[in-house]
Amino acid sequence: MIVWFGRYLARTLDPSRVRVRAYEVPGQPPDERVRALTDEISIRPSFKMKRTAYHVYVNSRPLLREFRAGRSNLMNLDSEVIGPYFAGRFDGDGAFGTRRVPGARIAYGTREEAAIDADLLARTGIRFTSIHSYAKANEHCIYIKKPDLVRFGDLIASHSWKANCRFTL
Repeated sequence: MIVWFGRYLARTLDPSRVRVRAYEVPGQPPDERVRALTDEISIRPSFKMKRTAYHVYVNSRPLLREFRAGRSNLMNLDSEVIGPYFAGRFDGDGAFGTRRVPGARIAYGTREEAAIDADLLARTGIRFTSIHSYAKANEHCIYIKKPDLVRFGDLIASHSWKANCRFTL
């Protein structure tokens, strides 16, 4: 996903503006595909990480304004892009449950974002959801419950790396 987003930024803006920050875990050097995105790579020490992490970015106020405008217009998404949208959200910060606690969850920074996405899920027919807030972690999660898990999997399957890994094993 990092490589895909880096290539998107290079296509959208001048490729020389793409920057990468790698938080390197000892013994896990940055991936060569990420290194190939740009010569502007900064290696930083990792903290509380099990794998090397990456931050791909450009400094562009107009692009930032465009992203923010898109975020404020989520309720007007066309129905054919809701699946890819949730696939990206899920691959970015989602997880499937276990046999003991079936379902799926997606984490958010604000309750408002989670509520908007719960409404978007309802537009697709996924109604067995709940939002929980965790003050200590400053996190808000949408839980997709077992009755709608297959429907959610069908919604994101063709666009989600995590869903494809789970359902092809």
